[in-house]
Parts: sequence; C-alpha cells; structure tokens
Amino acid sequence: MSATIFTIKRSEIEGRLDPFFYRPDFMQLENAIKKAGALPLRNYVRGIASGATPKTDEYEKYYSDKQNGIPFLRVQNLSPTGILNYEDCKYINKNTHENMLCRSQVNEGDLLIKITGVGRMAIASVAPKGFVGNTNQHMCVIKTDNEETSWILASWLNTDIAEKLASRRATGGTRPALDYPALLSIPVIFDERIYETMKNAVSKMKIKQQQAKQLLDSIDSYLLSELGITLPQKDNSLSKRIFTTKFSEVLGGRLDAVFNSEYFKEAENFFQTKYELYQLKLLANVIFQGCGQDFSVEHSKKLLKVKNIQTGNIIDYDDIENIREIPKSKVLMNGDIISPFIGEAIRQIKFSVFYAPIGNYEWTVDNNTGIIRINEEIADSYFVAEVLNSSIGELQIEKLISGGGVPFIGANNAKKFLIPLPPLPKQKEIASHIKEVRKQAKQLQVEADRILQDAKYQVEKMILGE
Repeated sequence: MSATIFTIKRSEIEGRLDPFFYRPDFMQLENAIKKAGALPLRNYVRGIASGATPKTDEYEKYYSDKQNGIPFLRVQNLSPTGILNYEDCKYINKNTHENMLCRSQVNEGDLLIKITGVGRMAIASVAPKGFVGNTNQHMCVIKTDNEETSWILASWLNTDIAEKLASRRATGGTRPALDYPALLSIPVIFDERIYETMKNAVSKMKIKQQQAKQLLDSIDSYLLSELGITLPQKDNSLSKRIFTTKFSEVLGGRLDAVFNSEYFKEAENFFQTKYELYQLKLLANVIFQGCGQDFSVEHSKKLLKVKNIQTGNIIDYDDIENIREIPKSKVLMNGDIISPFIGEAIRQIKFSVFYAPIGNYEWTVDNNTGIIRINEEIADSYFVAEVLNSSIGELQIEKLISGGGVPFIGANNAKKFLIPLPPLPKQKEIASHIKEVRKQAKQLQVEADRILQDAKYQVEKMILGE
C-alpha cells in the first residue's frame, strides 16, 4: 500500500490535482532531470502545428496516389529510432496540402512528435532531406533552429526517461493526449552526447535489421525455386489492360475485369511447371470464418482477432480478449491456419499457423478471421501457410478479393486458392527451411532491439549518473 498512498506539499501542486501526476517516482525523476540542467522543450521550438484527417468518404476531393500525391503522415510512420518511416503512408493531393492543411506542412529537418493515442507517448522522428509532406491531428510538427537541433531533441524524447516525463503530462484516460502547454513543458537535456550515442546505436541496429530483412526477402525466391515457378512480369500498359473474354468462360461466375484478366490466367499456367495444383478445398478438412464477440472477463475462453495475426507466420498472444462461449465447431485446433478474411488486413498477406500457448483454454477467432484446417495426411499446414504468404498467394488474393470498399475473401473464395503440392516429405523439408530462416531473422531483430535498449541505458547513466 505504501507504493500507492503518498502525500505532497501544497507548494508542490502545479495546477493538476490528479494523483497520477504526483506519483513519487515521477516527482523524483523530474527533480533529478531538472538538477541535471534540463530546460523546457518550448525553449527549442520556433513554431508548432498539427493537422487534421480529411474525410475518407470524399477520397477524390482530398487524397491522391503515391505518384502524384503528398505524403500524409500518421503515428505509425514515427519511430523511436528518430527515423521517419514513410514508405507505407497515405497521400493527399496538392490542393489539400496547400490549403486545408497549409499549417501542418512538413519539410526536411522538422521534428515530428506523437501527441495522442495509446502506447508510447511523444515518439519523435525527424523529416529527412528533401522531404515534403503533411500530418494529421495525432502528431505535431515542430520547427527548430536546424536539423541538428531536431535530431538532438528527437534522441532525447525517444529515451525511456523522456517517455516517462511525457506520460506524466498526458491526460485523457482511455485515449491519452498531450496538449501544447503539456508537450512544451517536457524537460529536455540538450546534450549532443545523447544524439551521438543514439545515432551510433541506430546505425548498428539498422545493419541487423537489414540482415533480417534480407533473410526474410529470400523466403519467396527460395519457395518459388523449390516449386519450379517463375511468375510472369505484370504489364500495366493500356494494350494489356484491354482484353475480351468469351461469355461461356464467365457464365455462372464473376464478371469483374480483374478476376478475368489475361495476367491471372497466364500466372496460373506458370503454377503448373513442376508439381500438380490443388484447390485449397481439396487439402482442407474445413474452411470457415470465426464467431461473434460475446465478451466476458470471467471466462477463460480466448478470442484471437485480426490484430493478433502478424506478418511472417506469427501470432501475437499478448493482447487477448476473453469470450463467453465458443461453438464447438469453431474451436481452434493446433495446426489450423488463421488469416484475415475481411478488411484491409487481407492485402497484407497474413496466414499464420495456430499452436495453443500453455494453459487450459479454448481458443477461437472473430468473424473477420478465417480458419483453414488442413488434412495433415496430404499436406503440411506450415507449408500451405507459407505458399499463401508468398507472391503466389499475393497474386491470388488480388484476383479473388471482392467487396468494393471493404475487401472480402470469405470461406468460399478461400476454397479456390491454388496450391502447388510436392510430396509430403518435400513439403516438410521446405517448411523446415523457412522456419529456420524466420528463426534466424527473429534473432537478428532481437539483437537489433537490444542494441537500442542498451543505448538508452547508457543515456540514463550519462544523465542520472547511476
């Protein structure tokens, strides 16, 4: 109880009355940082603004594509390394950038800081050289004296010490937020040694991450080589996008142009170069979607959702919700393949093999997620999942997906996936090789994370002398 009951002097009250703000560990840390010569963030800020999110239901009015648009940054584009990850971002058109969001324009050297949302607060990144972009309301763009200043500030804000100081100032309960006065009051140790320490760590970390990426990128070419498949290059020229199809070929089936395109017909012919093709429905005992969500914290039945399925045949078992009841027909079994069947996550190609963690629980998935139960006498679940995760699966998802604004595969379309099927021993050999590659890549990623954590620990010792 002593850890949660404390008193403070009236003179120590700074305007807020909530106990969280005055937790003894926060107070001690802040006092130590101030004694070390910290100044408020506002001392280094020459301008600050945040943006907005244009309505997605008026897409043509506000948004654009990568070739013609301006990068529109979101919180997921920020990184605790200080490097801005903007390869996977949305794009707005020039008119939106220059008018509706003119205040929140981002240019090279600007400091970007997360100010709302769950998870780590005040993650900071720096816009790289030549960058022109914009941002939404969940982060702010800060103008500083120069790029070096922005990097020193980002390096400090990304330390665990600064994250605690930022979290202390956040308000909002279920959706924490930092208003401008709270953000600008965060104490900053402006020390180039912090930047140098973090820069060196990030450089070493990137080498490890690149090695991991190279290993993971090798999986697709290895799988295609083992299956004897070379996929054709996609030609998006106008002449290739105009084609005719006999009525007899579409009668009783789908009428959309993508599904019936010549490219997909050509690609499926390439699948048959070495091993016989089987529709997934012939390899699976059953393919179905999960169940509705009747939550209950009192029950030990577990529900996996789309968010729990990670790229790379990985399931995240950390953030799990309980469910009151699971129909017996929808209880997961070890070896089941689970994947998003509804929503944008389908396009991220996430097929993962389920193995129940330790514990006497029943598991299922939500109704946006599919379950594929392979007949293990003729096919290996891990092998099938990796085929579906490969460019072979990506191509077929692009063909089979339907639903317009909400992408949809569903059980019926999933049954049509084509799987090149070697003999079972060969499947297991391929699966074993890919497992080992993923294991090596995971180890490199762990080492990369450790490098960054060690650097943060060095900074803490540097500042606090402990």
